[in-house]
Amino acid sequence: MKEIVLSGIVGALLATVLNAGFQLWLEQIRVKADTMIRVVSWADITYALITNLHGQKDGAYTAGKLLLTDDEYRLNSRDIRDRLMQDELGARVALIYGEGEELRRLRELRDEMLNVARALWAANDHKTWPSVSKSVHDSFEKRIDPLRSTLERSLLVQSNLRLIWRSIGLRLTSDPPWRGVSNS
Repeated sequence: MKEIVLSGIVGALLATVLNAGFQLWLEQIRVKADTMIRVVSWADITYALITNLHGQKDGAYTAGKLLLTDDEYRLNSRDIRDRLMQDELGARVALIYGEGEELRRLRELRDEMLNVARALWAANDHKTWPSVSKSVHDSFEKRIDPLRSTLERSLLVQSNLRLIWRSIGLRLTSDPPWRGVSNS
């Protein structure tokens, strides 16, 4: 009789520990998903603000139509500056993901966007505008867009339960990494 009671207690304790561990894992995924959405939202809005700044400068230096009023331009510039100078999102990524690749990519993306914004703010005449505009386009095409895509994909893979299960399945069905390695 004692064995049955003891077996029931051990089973209940084991189930409680496993459930607590599983719930903790699910909560970590939820927090990572929330962080991913914050990063994507930050990148989307910052990207749009910089695009507005570029459109304003392009309109001013190519005799086109100005995109923003002077007050809107000042607000847009202030919003860009505030978004790129604050590191609350970086701190959140560091807490959730650690100080690894995700944080490095986020900081690199922020730095690239800041460099573009500074180049746009410094552009102040018709003669230099074509080279500044080309430089901005090149920065987006060669650095900002790929960085943003890589960062978002990395965060998505760690915050999407379906992708996590697929990754676990691939690990379980593939050969161990030490297989096929010779000791010679």
